[in-house]
Amino acid sequence: RRTPESPGSSLFSLPAPTMNGMARKTRDGADKVAAPQAMRISQETFDDAVKENMDDFSMERVEAIADAISQFEMQGIDISNIVTSTSNLNGGEDPLAAAVKRLVAASKVEDAEGASAACAEMDLIYKTLSEAEAVAEGKLMVGNAGAIEAALAVLDTHPRSSETVLTALKFITALTTKAD
Repeated sequence: RRTPESPGSSLFSLPAPTMNGMARKTRDGADKVAAPQAMRISQETFDDAVKENMDDFSMERVEAIADAISQFEMQGIDISNIVTSTSNLNGGEDPLAAAVKRLVAASKVEDAEGASAACAEMDLIYKTLSEAEAVAEGKLMVGNAGAIEAALAVLDTHPRSSETVLTALKFITALTTKAD
């Protein structure tokens, strides 16, 4: 029987932290160390690093992106959730990101105008993605920006509008399925 004074006997004891993760007991009582999760950054953090490279070091956009990727990877940061393409070379807001912002705003409007605006933005994003060279990267960016949540909100707000439901379902399906 364990007493509160004996090591590891706390009723609320947590696994001991280790340099490589958290130690856990397996069924046979052996310690097992879970692999640490890689840190992630936001798209905004990556974009800021690219802009800083361009401003502070007079790098071209392509070079600034490559340097930012290299720096984050050397720090052990997982950038698989980051859009790193050079397709938006004008330095302004990406058209897909702008469309997602409008979709998110429209998804919060509960009247027919909100449904119509949301459908228009979903159609625009769908069309833009289907014409894009980097479809998977575009889907990643749109998904990270909140497009799926906005489409679900539209479905929740306008469940009786068959046109809105079909548009939202087509949109969600396009974003969540792998391209052939």
